[in-house]
Amino acid sequence: QVRAVLDFDLPVAVLLVAVLHFVRDEEAPAALVAELRDALAPGSHVVLSHVSGDFDPERARTAAQVYTRATAPAVLRPWHEIRALLDGFELVPPGLVALPRWDPDGDPDDGSFGAFDERLVWLYGGVGCKR
Repeated sequence: QVRAVLDFDLPVAVLLVAVLHFVRDEEAPAALVAELRDALAPGSHVVLSHVSGDFDPERARTAAQVYTRATAPAVLRPWHEIRALLDGFELVPPGLVALPRWDPDGDPDDGSFGAFDERLVWLYGGVGCKR
């Protein structure tokens, strides 16, 4: 059905925003993204955000325990595992960073985000381009 609407010979943008942390390790999230990447035309972009415990490990452990009882348990991955999800994509600057820092034209400390405290964000974000 998707191919009836989208022409995969042309570049598209795929939004994986707040999605992959609900894909458990045994479901092979990196393989799923690689399959998606292989189906995309050159010039396509993937936008990704992912929850991580890197910013506040103690609270993250507590949150992860709560999510184990949820319908869709969340997997709080470290930066290097999230970065690996974008293997094969060229990262658009500034790369995979704390989400409020992903503004290639702005300054996250200029006050537009209010008081910026990475311990309260818990999200990495990045954009990858298939070349």
